[in-house]
Amino acid sequence: MYFGIIDDERNQSTIKHKLIDILKLSMIAILCGMGKLDKIIDYGRNKKRIFE
Repeated sequence: MYFGIIDDERNQSTIKHKLIDILKLSMIAILCGMGKLDKIIDYGRNKKRIFE
């Protein structure tokens, strides 16, 4: 509902990950205590199957 208003203006032919997935991952990782970018990236790699 809230994420529906976010426009993804990237070139559609080069997108590897959906913007909504990136935002969800970032928010979940921060809520789980991952405060630094490298920790968020590691968290995302460990939870990759959730976003496939």
